[in-house]
Parts: sequence; structure tokens; C-alpha cells
Amino acid sequence: MKKILAVFGIFLVLALMSCQTQKPAVQAKPAQPEPSSIAPARKGFAPASTDQGAMILKLAFGSRDAVASWSVSISGSAGPVKSYSGTAANLPAETFWDGKSDSAADAPEGTYTASLSVSYGDKFVPSTATSAAFILDRTPPVVKLTVSPEGFNPTVEGVSGPVAIAIDSRSALAGISAWTIEVLEPDSANSGTPFRSFDGTKSQDRVSWDGSSTDGRIVVPSSRYPVVATVKDEFGNVGTARIEIPVAGIAALRVPEATRTTVLPPEKTTVQETGVKPAAESADVARTVTEKPKTPPTVSLLLTPALFSPSGEAANDTVNIAVRASAPAAGISSWNVQVTDPEGRLFNSFSGPGGVANIAWDGKDTKGELVESASDYTVTATAKDEFGNVGTSTAVLKIDILTDRIGDRYRLRVSSIVFKPFTADFTDVPADRAARNKETLAMVAASLKKFPDYRITVVGHAVMVYWNDPVLGKAEQNGVLLPLSRSRAEAIRKALADLGIEMDAMTPDGVGASDQVVPDSDYANRWKNRRVEFYLDRK
Repeated sequence: MKKILAVFGIFLVLALMSCQTQKPAVQAKPAQPEPSSIAPARKGFAPASTDQGAMILKLAFGSRDAVASWSVSISGSAGPVKSYSGTAANLPAETFWDGKSDSAADAPEGTYTASLSVSYGDKFVPSTATSAAFILDRTPPVVKLTVSPEGFNPTVEGVSGPVAIAIDSRSALAGISAWTIEVLEPDSANSGTPFRSFDGTKSQDRVSWDGSSTDGRIVVPSSRYPVVATVKDEFGNVGTARIEIPVAGIAALRVPEATRTTVLPPEKTTVQETGVKPAAESADVARTVTEKPKTPPTVSLLLTPALFSPSGEAANDTVNIAVRASAPAAGISSWNVQVTDPEGRLFNSFSGPGGVANIAWDGKDTKGELVESASDYTVTATAKDEFGNVGTSTAVLKIDILTDRIGDRYRLRVSSIVFKPFTADFTDVPADRAARNKETLAMVAASLKKFPDYRITVVGHAVMVYWNDPVLGKAEQNGVLLPLSRSRAEAIRKALADLGIEMDAMTPDGVGASDQVVPDSDYANRWKNRRVEFYLDRK
């Protein structure tokens, strides 16, 4: 028995020693996840810009299958201003910041960074990534225009010249991207109509202007020509400056002495005013004074019909442009008609001799492109008399809602509804634009009421900013343009319902930049892509 107890005691001592020396188990820490990242798509942005009004932030989630939640925080010199968050159910490839704080106030301009924080629960330790710095710029470029000499003086050949127009533009936070200088028609009837234009990219530049227009006309004496410079910085802010270039009156014209004769009395033996020695001391000397007429031609312009509805198919589907010009003391040597599109660019032109013109126009430009539906085109008629005096007249040609047939369905296309940038709001825009939007929607509603037995699909379209970058372009299409064009289509649907179109007969849709009328690289015409189309299918 004693032996048994002794053996048991030995085993008990060994067991106790084992308990005292064995190390407790240590729970393993979660591993590090794959890296996450956040990056701005460009150097900066300007909330007031129509094409760079928001900063795109590219997001990449490491170990995305294990993500539990995430958050983005945007911070400036004063600390965080904006935050976003989500769960594993929504892991976006990008997010957008419009320059507003969490309280919907405008964030101050300056330098910002964005951070992406990712939580993985108990699978991985949390991770944080910080972006490169980017700029929020709210200040438009400062623009200064000067001209030397200060204006033109009439001469027998035309006008003295040229004048040098200098542009000086600066921005505190951004580089200068491009500028345009437009010389406008001088009289109120043609206010805002381009007479001559120049463009460039340098922040400081100079152009030489000889007083001629795009179509070869010369500035008119006793006039003042407005000059407007528009400068865009690299983030899309726009600054402007305006001056006027005067043209002296015809009284300043110096006619050569050879064209002046007057009869001097026989007893006069010297010639006054000219300094020319007479042929004989006792002979009569003659000098003739011939003055050019100062009154410009009177020009009348009549458009018939005033509301133009070309389909591009009917032979008589034209608008008649009638021009009549006359001058009290001179013959009319030539006339010119220019049609400019809603953006102020030359769309088509016509010219001929004399002072009478009747033009039957089919609504197409020189390339065969038809006018845009529900838009205003400016028609300017100019006549020049035999002394070079110029008269003008301007009228607005309103284009009706254009309907074309595509197979068994009809389509109405409208590019003239203007929205507030990056929103579906077409009322919070400048007053003249808002009034035009209201007028256009009334025209659309009137056209749609002609098709009571049809279902209507309202399709929104948009312009792509990153057309030259496949990766950013795809992100812009999916993250911005598709939802934006859909929400704009829905806004138009509701507005048309208020104008009497049955809500259930309309279906909103948006395709972003997937169905463009012109390439988005065509900066002069890509405004046509920013449109709403209405497809009509029989019920």
C-alpha cells in the first residue's frame, strides 16, 4: 500500500509541475489585408464649372470580399469637411465631391486630401489610405484687355490699322487653359452678334486686328465695337473682360487735295488751303470738294414662316429669307446673309450682288446637317453701298419641335433644355434660360399631344468629359452620366405631366454618353449631345 501511495505521489508532483511550466495558448492576430487606395482623378476642380464641377475620387478596396464597412473623409486645412460611408453591399469604384460640406455649405477653396478607411471585422486589421492633394478652386481668372492704338480712323482705302488687342489673364490656383476674344457688332439690333473672333491658350497674348469682319466687311465709321474676352482656367472657372474699340467719324477722313476744286476770283494770284502753286499768276484756279455719303444703307429682313419646321424630306420644306436694301445717295453693291447657331457659331451663309435677295433655305449647313430642334438661330443680313457704307438687320429664326420617323416609331429630339450643372434642375438657371426652357417644354407638350395613341419613352443624353480616357470615361459613364441622364429624363417627364401629358404614358430612361450625335471631342458642336429625346411607339 505504501508503495502504491508513493508512486501516486510521484505522478501527482509531475502533473503539478507540468501545469506550472506549460505556456498558455496565444490567440493569433488577424492578418494584414491587401492595400486599399484612394486617388483624385485630376489635379483640381471648380464647382461652378459645367464640365469639371465635381472631383472624382477613385476607390480600390483591398481584400474586398472581406470588407465589412468603409468610409471616406475629405479634409482641408481646417480639418474634415465631408464624409461618405457604406457597407460590403456597396463598394463603389469611385465617389464624387461637389465642394459641399456635410452641412451643405460651400467648402472654402484651397488644397484638400481624401482618406479611405476600411473595416474587415475580425478577418483583418482595419486599413486606411490617403490620397494625393487636390485643389478646390472657386475664383474665376482675372482678365484684363488693352488695345493700342485706342481705335480706328477712316481713310480713303478703308481704315487705319491694325490695332493690337492684348489679353492678360491670371488665376491664383490654376493654370490658364484657353481664351477667346470676340469683337461684336456695334449696334443694339445686333447686340451680341460676333463680328470677328480670335482664340488662344497663353495667359498673356496679343492679336492684331485690321478692322475686318469674318466675312470681309470693314468697321463702320462713328461706331463703337464691343470686345469681350472669355478665359477658362484648367479647372473650368471662367472669367471675362470687356472693352470697346471706337471708330472715328467720317469727318476725320482726309480726302486728297486733287479731288477738291473751287473757283477762285480772278484777282487772286495765290491758292489758299492747298499750298499748290497756280498754273498762271492771273489764271482762275479750280478745286473740287467731293464728300462720300455718310448714311449707311437701310436693310429690311423678313423670314417666312417665323416658326420653321423642316423635316429634311419634303421638297418645299424651306424658309424664305427676303432681303431688301436701299441707300438715299448711292447704289447697293452687295448683300450678305449669315445664319448662326444657338452657340453663336456660323451655320451657313449666302451672298450676292445688288440690294435684293430671296433665299429658299432648307435648314441645313454646308455639310448637310439639319438645324437643331426647338432652338433659336440668328439671321443677320448685311448690305454694302458703292461707297463702302454698311447697313445690317437681324432676325431670330425659331425652330419648331422636329419629328422624324425611324421604322415604325417617331422621334422628337431637343437639345435646348438647359439644366443646372450636375443636377436635374432646369428651373434654377439664369432667368432667360429658365424662360426658354418653359417655352420649349410647352412646344414639346403640344407636339406630343398630336400622338394620343402612342407610348412615350423620355431618354436623357449627356456629354462625356473623359472621352479620351477609356478608364475614366467608363467610370464617368457608370457613376455620373447614367444616373444624371436618368434623373433628368424623370424631371422632364414630371414637367410634361404638369402640361397635360398622361404620366403613365411616359417612361423615363437615360443612356449617358452612349449614343452621341457628334463626337465628344468636337468641342464646337458637342452641346448637341446634351439633349433629351422622345421616342413614340404605338400602344
